[in-house]
Amino acid sequence: MVPQRARGAVAARDLDLLEAAHHGGGADQDAEASDCGERRVQVVARLGGEEFGVILPNTVLRAALTVADHVRRAVMSKELMKRSTGQNLGRVTISLGVATMHKGDTVQALIARADACLYAAKRNGRNRVICETDPEFSASVATETKVA
Repeated sequence: MVPQRARGAVAARDLDLLEAAHHGGGADQDAEASDCGERRVQVVARLGGEEFGVILPNTVLRAALTVADHVRRAVMSKELMKRSTGQNLGRVTISLGVATMHKGDTVQALIARADACLYAAKRNGRNRVICETDPEFSASVATETKVA
């Protein structure tokens, strides 16, 4: 359980369509992934595969969304290079899901909401930031509930 007075946000992010670039040209999965360029970021950690989590302590939702969009734009502006050969693989985009801590949250619940937001961003066109208050996230939760 997260301490009741703790505040912060998590942004889960995944490089869009990196799988195709990886198989097609051997892209390094860590390429530019940890370069957020934001002072608020305390930890960037790999959650699995090409998915990363960015921990933003003492950050409210609006500020977390701003950081996430800055990260999205920064990644989109860079070209991916294959380290072993120097081959230019072009530009990649990322999708991000942002969630903030709620009273009584566990770390697992916070990460699960951020992850669900990330997949809502992917389902809604990629190269975007979705948070838990966005209609796209709410629609995806309602759809998953009906299916289950």
